[in-house]
Amino acid sequence: MVGVSQAAVGVVQFATPDDGDGFENMRCMQGAVVTPNGRFAYAGSFCNKALVSFSRNEETGELTPILNTLNDDTTDGSGVSPHDGMFISADGLHLYVPGHTNEGDNFRDVIFVYDINAETGTLTFNQLFDDFEHSSSEYFYRLSDDGKNMYVAVADGHIYTLSRAANGKLSRIQLIMSEHLTDEFWRSERIWDIELSGDQTHLYLTTNPHHIFWLQRDESTGVLSVAGSTDGSQIDEFNDDEITDFAISPDGNDLYGSTWDDRFLHFRIADDRSVSLSNFFDELPDSHPNPRFYCTNKPKLSENGRLFYVVDACSDDIQVWTRDVNTGELTYRDAAFDGESGVPDDMFSQMEMLDFSHNKQQILGSTNGGLAVLDLTVDMKLQVDIAEVVTAGESIELELDIENLGLAIAHDALITIDAGEFAVTDATISGSGTDCSYAAGEDILCTIDRFVPTAMERITLTLVAPLAPATYPISATSTQAQIDKDSTNNQIDLMVRVDAAEIPTPAPEEPEQPDDSAPDTPELPDPQPEPDDIDGVDNSSGGGGAINAGWLLLMMAAAWRRKIRV
Repeated sequence: MVGVSQAAVGVVQFATPDDGDGFENMRCMQGAVVTPNGRFAYAGSFCNKALVSFSRNEETGELTPILNTLNDDTTDGSGVSPHDGMFISADGLHLYVPGHTNEGDNFRDVIFVYDINAETGTLTFNQLFDDFEHSSSEYFYRLSDDGKNMYVAVADGHIYTLSRAANGKLSRIQLIMSEHLTDEFWRSERIWDIELSGDQTHLYLTTNPHHIFWLQRDESTGVLSVAGSTDGSQIDEFNDDEITDFAISPDGNDLYGSTWDDRFLHFRIADDRSVSLSNFFDELPDSHPNPRFYCTNKPKLSENGRLFYVVDACSDDIQVWTRDVNTGELTYRDAAFDGESGVPDDMFSQMEMLDFSHNKQQILGSTNGGLAVLDLTVDMKLQVDIAEVVTAGESIELELDIENLGLAIAHDALITIDAGEFAVTDATISGSGTDCSYAAGEDILCTIDRFVPTAMERITLTLVAPLAPATYPISATSTQAQIDKDSTNNQIDLMVRVDAAEIPTPAPEEPEQPDDSAPDTPELPDPQPEPDDIDGVDNSSGGGGAINAGWLLLMMAAAWRRKIRV
């Protein structure tokens, strides 16, 4: 089964003995590891006393047996019993598996060391390390990040420092007995768990009834020296609860311990690496169907320190909490339950141990019935639709589509849009879980509280282009609590060209044309000279020209009269 949607974590695979060849020896699984190159994985079975080898799909994380199982039927692998997990060296060449041996009729605790073939993933026996001075008992292992040392704490109070050679072989360089820790540490007390600090400078261990010790680690040799302890009074109110499992944040600032009656204690770690109780919590919010924790196992914190994972076998779920990286406070956010949202039945109810993959993007969950591969990543994809060329002062739309292509639910997703010189006048959202805020001259911030796989949100912004012609940048990015599997598609940078607005050119003036619709103007007749008055008065309406004509006629008449008289 690959790619389950709508779950707090993505279920890639649940491998069980019913899956056929190579899976038969997968009962009571007790730890799994992935090689640094992500190509191979190994898991241990307590019931079968077996070590199962897998090839691994580097894209999906799905496991396929490579039929190199070592169990009671083979000499070198006899008795592997990884009750506290197993470890691979940083160079990926050696595998360390706790177990027991009865070699020489002497039943004792040992560490099996195997060489890893980098090309095929097959294992070859290297060493059986048994230089321990204690009776058979529960014990805990941690391998330093630099690969120089392995630390083994035995429940009865012994703490071993082992040196690791380049060929993978182990040798003992130090033993701290319980009475060396402090006068308050009695032989009757037991060690419950150990962890290295984020900076690898200290080893922490929890003991019965409620002590926490921290030992300083020599940077050169790896040898430990007692540095301090809690006085126990900080957690007396918890009825002598033992801190049975604990985890330290990657930044080294917080320690979270699970107690025997399933409450969590939160300790702050100071600069000198001392610890002090900050608070505790044992109730679950109303959004969870159960009121409290019941059967929790060892928690895990994501590589970025923002997420806290814990399985509650009695609640049949894995819970996801977000962590405030400044205060260390945890907030419940989600859970995935057996039989829901594509999660197989009886998976979390039988889960005993969580181990990170090589890049901490997946968890390998060991169960009584098999091995689960859980994906913790999201894949936030952004896509923008906007015009490449606009006009100064023009109102345009920017559409931003957000998708979660991953297998896990994204929490606290933050979408930041930098519109640059473009003014934002409106923002609309097509999805149901997005909330945006914006102010003049500031980025647009949109939050998605819970973004399930395959979901899509669309943010539409109305922008006004700047008035000055130029090419302007616009960008969008997404962040969230979960690790993004593909960071190449969660940031967009684009350029939008703004052209000057066109000024309209006035049309040339045309001569006036007569208006055919106007009424015709009547033509006036040419002025005619008025006939002379008998009294010699000019009655014409003309000007001086008419007067001169009148005098001319008068004089001609006079001359005629005279002629006639002549």
